[in-house]
Amino acid sequence: MILFLGWCLAPILVPLMYAPKMIANGIAIAGIAAYSIYVYATDMFGPGARSTSALIFIFLPFYQWGAAMLVILIGMIENSIKRRMHDN
Repeated sequence: MILFLGWCLAPILVPLMYAPKMIANGIAIAGIAAYSIYVYATDMFGPGARSTSALIFIFLPFYQWGAAMLVILIGMIENSIKRRMHDN
């Protein structure tokens, strides 16, 4: 269970450690986390829970990683634009 917890939380914690001072990244990651909690809760405990619902623990983190990488990429682009504007 601890490994699954790490697998589910890593896509949220890694981007927050990458850029803790960027408020936009924090808001985006909070949105990803909120949506993930909603999906976990509805699939595991909702009225549509099935025998295959536990597969969400395996597949949702892949989507979380994709969204987290997109947030990190946007943050890197934002930082480079800010640096260019500040240097001029």
